[in-house]
Amino acid sequence: MKVCGKATMQLKLIALGKKMPEWVSQACEEFEKRLTPYASLKTIELDIPKRSKNTSIEKLKKIEAELILQQCDKAETLVALDEHGQQWTSPQFANKLQTWHDENLTVNFVVGGPDGLDTSIIAQAQYHWSLGKLVYPHALVRVLVIEQLYRGFSILNNHPYHRS
Repeated sequence: MKVCGKATMQLKLIALGKKMPEWVSQACEEFEKRLTPYASLKTIELDIPKRSKNTSIEKLKKIEAELILQQCDKAETLVALDEHGQQWTSPQFANKLQTWHDENLTVNFVVGGPDGLDTSIIAQAQYHWSLGKLVYPHALVRVLVIEQLYRGFSILNNHPYHRS
């Protein structure tokens, strides 16, 4: 397996919700620190639109989609975290990272709000990634995504973190 270059890949984690529990912040910071030699990760936390009795879930999801897309350049790759998406093993995900790195892509990983992602985001995403058949709290998804990014780069760089 080819080794990714050091800190050359641009990644973004775009997530709805700003008030994360301390354990989420600590875990994300730890894996972001470990990821630094391999890639640049920018975490973008977006406000969840205010809910009211008169606002439909579909309207709220459309508002969230607009907020998400404002953070993405059209040339960037969009990966939607979606329970109906493709499930990858960690080595398969590492291969995706290698391909994206080789193609010099900026990759945006998108975590939706409490009601999931709007169909417009799903339609625009080049990849739909499921972390498994279980449903996870969105705060935990952030940790899992960043950990898998680190794990993927550790696989590519023959670091002993990942054990098969």
